[in-house]
Amino acid sequence: MLSFHQAVEDDFAAVNTLIIEQLHSRVALVENIGHYIVDAGGKRLRPLLVLLIARALGVKDSRHIDMAAIVEFIHTATLLHDDVVDVSALRRGRVTANAQWMFGDALANLLAFTGFKVTREYYINDAGAQVDVLARSAYLRYREALGEEIGTIPEGLYPGEYLKPVGAQLGAELGASLERKPESEWLPIVRDRAISMMMAEIRDDLLALNVVQDVFFSERSLIDGPRDQVADTIAALRRAGYVYE
Repeated sequence: MLSFHQAVEDDFAAVNTLIIEQLHSRVALVENIGHYIVDAGGKRLRPLLVLLIARALGVKDSRHIDMAAIVEFIHTATLLHDDVVDVSALRRGRVTANAQWMFGDALANLLAFTGFKVTREYYINDAGAQVDVLARSAYLRYREALGEEIGTIPEGLYPGEYLKPVGAQLGAELGASLERKPESEWLPIVRDRAISMMMAEIRDDLLALNVVQDVFFSERSLIDGPRDQVADTIAALRRAGYVYE
């Protein structure tokens, strides 16, 4: 029986070749950072899964090679994003690109200095399960601010002291009114207030570091409003034949 890698050995090599080819940039620093991240290695399980699915479905063209490379690039981007947000110095025992090049604002300044048009965007992660956890954690601090003994923070909630001011402000403005509401009603109220206060602190911290953002983009804006842009995008990819199920 062939191993997973042996079953798609040639396609896997083609994906790796395509990834290296696509790292080319006319900005040497960007290309160097790309190689540094990709050369760090990894099991490449996500592109491997794409290749195995394509083989199981009997795909004959090369679209799955492109899709596998795209999946790996998206995964790599999320790793870099996490390292920047968490200010991580190491990943897999190796110095991160963030620590190696002081990524982010420094790179933007360098590109602007060399004549490139640069837009500095802050992506506000204000949608999904993690902001609901933030809201529930802030609600616990709200109850504490009203005088309730909350004891040990339950597992799965955020224990940070930074949420105490959020709870205190909610208590000062709304009194005990939230306690009389079901979670379906109080959660969006607390979530929006917690995000707003967290972003105010983040903006102050950025200004203190002389880091200026041109755009603050809300993830929630993609799914709220007249249409769900994420769902629309997935539907468009499905119609184009780029979704494998």
